[in-house]
Amino acid sequence: MVIVVLNAFFEYILKIFRFIWTPFALIWWLITSMRNLLYDLGLKKSVSFPNVFIINVGNLAIGGSGKSPLVEYLIRLLASEYNIAVLSRGYLRKTKGFVLATQYTTVDEIGDEPMQFYSNFKNVTIAVCEKRVNGTQELLRLFPKLQIIILDDAFQHRAIQPDFSIMVSEVNNPFTNDFVLPLGNLRETRFGAKRASLIVFSKSINSLNALIKKSHYYSDAPVLFSSINYLPLYDLATKNLVNFPKKAILVTGIVTTYPILNYLNTKVEIVKHFEFRDHYKYSQKDIKLFKEYQLPIITTQKDAVKLQNFKELNALNLVIVLPIGISFLEGNDKFNSIIFEAISNKNTINL
Repeated sequence: MVIVVLNAFFEYILKIFRFIWTPFALIWWLITSMRNLLYDLGLKKSVSFPNVFIINVGNLAIGGSGKSPLVEYLIRLLASEYNIAVLSRGYLRKTKGFVLATQYTTVDEIGDEPMQFYSNFKNVTIAVCEKRVNGTQELLRLFPKLQIIILDDAFQHRAIQPDFSIMVSEVNNPFTNDFVLPLGNLRETRFGAKRASLIVFSKSINSLNALIKKSHYYSDAPVLFSSINYLPLYDLATKNLVNFPKKAILVTGIVTTYPILNYLNTKVEIVKHFEFRDHYKYSQKDIKLFKEYQLPIITTQKDAVKLQNFKELNALNLVIVLPIGISFLEGNDKFNSIIFEAISNKNTINL
């Protein structure tokens, strides 16, 4: 009885807070809608690049939706057949303007996710620039034979006109049930989905016809569902594959942790989970705390590119990285064929 009363009380409090945030959400809705309208009417300029195929991977919501694994899937799919590059904003980096990733680049210079891309794909051009038009122009100046540029997290960056837009939405928090900031997590209204060429619901277990139907109310784009695939563990210091330890601590600085926790709980005893905010920058104080447990550290690739700077961890071989990939419930061939068909339809690409 007490639990029922408490739940009812908390639901009442949440409704009050939702009511308080409503005026601010209406202001945000108005600002973003007016901005989109100016682009739609051509009153704000959107630049296109006729000789290169631009794929935009993004989402409507703030936070992690599974964009990075999809970007890496695209790299693996396309890099063997095309000359490609990835252009990111470089969130929370300490630099400004265009920065090209090299063997001497640090995570502070380009950000954790671009650093992850570069660490995984040394032969692919990775760059960051907050202004995507400038970044694209610089990439084409440096690499005139580029055929494909993947824009990471640029769905709202309308100054550049992509050839194909993939909108990612987490299946457990779909854009169809969400609201604009600060009432919800959406950067713009649900109708922003109309710009998508393809909608992918990430972290899925099965395809949901009801969700497809709801999505088509906002967009005519085809809908696919992707699931997480956990790849073999490797030691951060040696890059050698390793087995699961009996016990470990888990260190994450990502938005959504339930998938990795559900997976690890079937493989290893997690003694302690250090859960930090997304894009968290680790300190010596954190490292000292981790070492007190005298247990292996399991972490994500996104966190590993920041933890690798602490040599005392690497020397002790304490850091174990759990990479992730994705696959499509409808079959990877369906997604692949959609992408290749879109590329072939652009006749002006530098082939």
